Amino acid sequence: KANQMAILADEDYITQCRAQGLYPLGYYPHNVHFLWFAAGMAGQSKIAIDSANKTAEAIPPEALKEMPLLQTFVLPPDFALVRFGKWDDILAAPAPRADTLFTRGVRHYARGMAFIRKNDLGAAKKEIEAVRTIAKDPKLIEAPTSMSLNLADSVLRVAVEVLDGELAAAQGNYDA
Repeated sequence: KANQMAILADEDYITQCRAQGLYPLGYYPHNVHFLWFAAGMAGQSKIAIDSANKTAEAIPPEALKEMPLLQTFVLPPDFALVRFGKWDDILAAPAPRADTLFTRGVRHYARGMAFIRKNDLGAAKKEIEAVRTIAKDPKLIEAPTSMSLNLADSVLRVAVEVLDGELAAAQGNYDA
């Protein structure tokens, strides 16, 4: 509720003051991002998915080019859909509005999870290899890609391990 009220206050302020710059690009999406995370942890799928989309929509692609740290705010839709097992929605989703190595890697992760859950293991393996390739790309490490201490290459290396484990489990290879 606190996040929802903060979002309404931010939207009111941004509208009334025609706020520009850091506030609408950083502080406002941060409050929406908090709502996505809290709702996801509470199992409130509709609120989580809606706020994930709202977070991503708050970041204009041109702003992302100038401030790559804002990538943190365009990733929640994929993470929310994975969290709530919306496999068909993941596979039907268009490419992220912001096309970067990190956003592509997270999209491949989400698609990999969806293909594993839909038992299309051949397609899942292709997605896993795409994440693995992006995670090793030196360009991913060179640029600041996240406002979190969890840098893009670390996040994607973990994603590869999760996907490898999920794939092994789907194949009945529980020892792996």
